[in-house]
Amino acid sequence: MELSDKLYSQIEKLSNQGNQAMDNDDYLKAISYFQQAYELLPSPKEDWDAYVWLVASIGDAYFMMQDYKSSLDYFCQCYKSGEIENPFIMLQMGENYFELQDYDNAKEFLLRAFMVEGKSIFKNEKKYFGWLSENVDLTKSKRGQKKQTRSCKSDTNVKEENDLLMQYIDESMAHGANAYQYIIEVSKRYWDMLSEPKIAHSISYHLFLSLINSYLFLEEYEKALHWAIIFETFDFEADGRYDSGEKDFYVAICYHKNGCIDKAREYFINAKKKSRGRCFNGKWGEIYKDICKELGI
Repeated sequence: MELSDKLYSQIEKLSNQGNQAMDNDDYLKAISYFQQAYELLPSPKEDWDAYVWLVASIGDAYFMMQDYKSSLDYFCQCYKSGEIENPFIMLQMGENYFELQDYDNAKEFLLRAFMVEGKSIFKNEKKYFGWLSENVDLTKSKRGQKKQTRSCKSDTNVKEENDLLMQYIDESMAHGANAYQYIIEVSKRYWDMLSEPKIAHSISYHLFLSLINSYLFLEEYEKALHWAIIFETFDFEADGRYDSGEKDFYVAICYHKNGCIDKAREYFINAKKKSRGRCFNGKWGEIYKDICKELGI
């Protein structure tokens, strides 16, 4: 859909003023200009081409102010509007998740941006590319793999799954990242909503990580192992993900917590081999780096 020339000129003028304010590091003023331009869009606002770049501009301004939660909210709006393969949106989401210390989602979205656009998208983002390189073997990540895999599904199904994922993230984080019992309840409810086979849904990856980590933090190790064993059946390749040993690492942790040392050792070896040792850079890494040394790994 196209805006009238008069309305487009008004929006363009405000946007240019916003860009000028960004160049002058006056981010609050930039947000004001972008917001005014956004308000000029007729309803439903999501139908207009200008919607994405205005919302993304507001998100970018909040990012520069280091208000990462607000920035993420705006980029999630873009993502939910259908920009599920836009590398810039995925990059910004990944950067925000990183700054919010949600490293699982940071890796997810930064890697997806890399798969679509390659290293060039990180030209001015060396901090994030460096972190991603330390946690994923990018030499084995095929550019565009995610996009090619998802093409097997209809655009409608992909959008529905991504909408469900964003809804889940919003709801599960409603009481903070440490509300483990609440996260478990929400995650199980979403798991029950999935059609069979449940592990064929992309959202199941996030549900597994939430459930396993929450049970580990609550020291309910048998339940953590239950979900880790199911997680092991998740097909990374079919979902367009690179198997960096993440599954093996979590299965190993859960076996170790349940006293199954031989099984834990087996999976730790696999995780270390697949990740080239990078599995020890993330959550639980420091603890199990020492434990693996004790196990002779």
